Amino acid sequence: MTAAIAVYISTTLLKTSEFQELIAHGDRAIQDYDASLAIEHYSGALALNGQSMVAYLKRGAAYKIRGDLNAALRDTTIAVQLDPTATQPHEQLGDVTLELQKFDEADRHYTRYLNIDQENPFLLYKLGLARERSGNVATAIPVIRKALEIKPDFYQARYLLGLCLVEQARFSEASHILRTVTTEQPGFLPAREALANIYFSLGNSRLELQEHDALVALDQKNPNRHIGRARAYARADQLDFGLLTLQRALEANPDSPILIETLAEFYVRFAEIRDDHTALSDALISFNMIDLSTASSRALAYFGKTLLLAGDSTTARHILGLAISRSPVEPEAFLILSLVEEELLNWSEARKSRQKYEILTNSIIASPANNN
Repeated sequence: MTAAIAVYISTTLLKTSEFQELIAHGDRAIQDYDASLAIEHYSGALALNGQSMVAYLKRGAAYKIRGDLNAALRDTTIAVQLDPTATQPHEQLGDVTLELQKFDEADRHYTRYLNIDQENPFLLYKLGLARERSGNVATAIPVIRKALEIKPDFYQARYLLGLCLVEQARFSEASHILRTVTTEQPGFLPAREALANIYFSLGNSRLELQEHDALVALDQKNPNRHIGRARAYARADQLDFGLLTLQRALEANPDSPILIETLAEFYVRFAEIRDDHTALSDALISFNMIDLSTASSRALAYFGKTLLLAGDSTTARHILGLAISRSPVEPEAFLILSLVEEELLNWSEARKSRQKYEILTNSIIASPANNN
């Protein structure tokens, strides 16, 4: 063996050893939840071997974990190009494009993998998810059903099947499937949320409230659970129970802005329906606690309604001006503003606000008789 060959072999072995060590360091960094450090190690490995499919694949996965999806897409695409027959790069490319909401591309990559492994339930689920997200529900359902045939306890796939059936307005089938999910996995909250939405669509307030009760019990610290139950009570014409739900929730979480806003909204609704001056005063107190610079359009709209009912149309007009300038805008803000403008005898402005409300809600409301 010549000295030159010996040096070449030694150098190659040294580079190979260093490459493998950098890959191992990157893998350990991933295990330690340090994606940025992993990227550094994988980049070092690529500096030694720029044709390594594995290094590009791993660095792409690290970029995906870090949230840099464009870099993840670049590296994973290169990995596919370096070894088109490998299955994992196609799956990862599907995952990245799915997160980028490039659903048709994700479908294509998952399908390529399925051509090699047709009995992978997790891949079938991902393909079904990509198709559901792209609106191709009819083609999503068969692959999700196949995933469930292979893995009957795959509750995430069963949940996705329920969502697809909802999109086809097959509410009876969907509710049956989702109830199966909640029976097998009582703590899987998305299935209960979907069931609550189905019962709301069907006008079944009793079953809707049951699901909201379960959501509150399972996720008590989340203010939105209490708000969801309160709104369900309101839809069931039990506004007083909704009000009580929010009062108790606020006692447990007194600094929650969204609870304060929603409680104030319920106070004003209660005051309007029952002609309750105490509730109106409580609404004003609650609304004066909110930060106007961060309050939602909906909260500001109901603040404006409270002021209108309290007889302060001038301040109401100012608050409603904030409401209609905040995104996403609450359509009812324009309707309330039209009533305020009428109180201030600004008939032209009242008509403009009413027209904007009608455009946003596709509804027609009667104009006042004295609006010439």
